[in-house]
Amino acid sequence: METMESYYRKVHTRTDYILAAGLLVIAVILFFVHKGVGITLAVCSGLLLLFQRSGFLFEGQKDILSMKSFDICGICRNPLMAFLEGQPVSAKIEEGTLGGIVRLEIFWSAKSETAYARVYDFVDYVYTPAGPMVSMPRERAERLMDCLSS
Repeated sequence: METMESYYRKVHTRTDYILAAGLLVIAVILFFVHKGVGITLAVCSGLLLLFQRSGFLFEGQKDILSMKSFDICGICRNPLMAFLEGQPVSAKIEEGTLGGIVRLEIFWSAKSETAYARVYDFVDYVYTPAGPMVSMPRERAERLMDCLSS
């Protein structure tokens, strides 16, 4: 597994544009029925487009990634770090707060064969990186997300 130190920025996804456009179409239709409701929905559509950014774009990449985060019990930190390093995991990794909290963030795209993950420790009410951003095959990240979601 290669590690990467990269920064990302939040960007609009196709879904963000579709939601804003759909709300705007409804606003135009309702404008002719009731002007106040139509104008209110049009303003909401503009605000949605202005503030809603659900995609992540890493520097130097073209694919827009989605992110999913998990709060994992602190006892599972070492097996999780081992999994991210490519080792087989013998212990069960599960969500919870037993023994403190560790946050796992996974970035992936359906178009890309690579996913990225990073672990954060919760120290003094702040999440601090516990290691570098790690790239892994998307299938391995999907297995980890399926394990944590169930």
